[in-house]
Amino acid sequence: MNNEFKRDIGSRDYNQLIDKLLNGFNKYLNFCYFQLIRETSSSEKICNYAKSMFVKFLNHSYSLLNLVNGTNIFKESKELVKTIYDKDSIFVITRAILENYITFFTIFISPKTIEDKYFKLNSFIYCENNYLFKHHLNLMNDNEFINLTSANSQKKTNDNILKLIETEISSSYNFILECKLFKNLSDSEKKMIIKEFNWKNNKSWIDLATVASFRKSYFNYTYHVLSSSSHSGVLSTKINNLNNELDNQYRELSYNTILMTLYILMKFILEYSELNDLKEYLKSQKIFSELINNLPHAITIGIFTNNHGLINYLKNY
Repeated sequence: MNNEFKRDIGSRDYNQLIDKLLNGFNKYLNFCYFQLIRETSSSEKICNYAKSMFVKFLNHSYSLLNLVNGTNIFKESKELVKTIYDKDSIFVITRAILENYITFFTIFISPKTIEDKYFKLNSFIYCENNYLFKHHLNLMNDNEFINLTSANSQKKTNDNILKLIETEISSSYNFILECKLFKNLSDSEKKMIIKEFNWKNNKSWIDLATVASFRKSYFNYTYHVLSSSSHSGVLSTKINNLNNELDNQYRELSYNTILMTLYILMKFILEYSELNDLKEYLKSQKIFSELINNLPHAITIGIFTNNHGLINYLKNY
């Protein structure tokens, strides 16, 4: 492990460490939001869905940075009462960031052929839309719910939504059935996609994260901690019993969260650019060189990953 990073961990001065991370982070997000994704000119289905996942990540990241700074609570007289630090929301958003990136990687980066990318994407669309469609129908068949709400007056809007979903389901279903990769699957694997709507092929998020080069031991622990807040677990309750002031425990949590988000930002930038043939554009941007030069050692040496972090990846830049 890099000695400078060891000194960072040992110092426990998380205020200083967070300031170093946040210095420029918002600028890097803005570069992605207002420049990089707008360089995407392709109308290909793959590029559009990849772009949507990248934007989703950026939106989550902006929200995360706001949460790290705390939320001010005011009286009606506009007098500041206190600043709250919502640890659970940080965990929930961080889990969403992880799952979104892993989905992006599994569909667009891990497959080595264009056919495989389209197969993964259509499986994702088919399964997720079917799951939504099933529950939407159950809701619309709940007469008590319809009578108690204005759902009946919104029937035309709901019908339009259902038609859109049905169109996507039909299109992706037809693609899947004609795809050689699907035809080569076992009967149980086919059933998993078509009947059980499981696009991940019965793999867990931890399995997929390992393929995406996350260190398994680190991800396994981190994901279960984050999930506790998503599902109101015991750990989530303990977290909220802690002093809710801007203490060192909160700052340590914030530091580790931002560090991992910055790592995922780098992965998104590099992989999204390659997917959309933007590598030369990226290399020509001064802000990209600045980002690489300012990366914390924890990211470049790979504390989150099982492949030496970004060191080898960045040799191509």
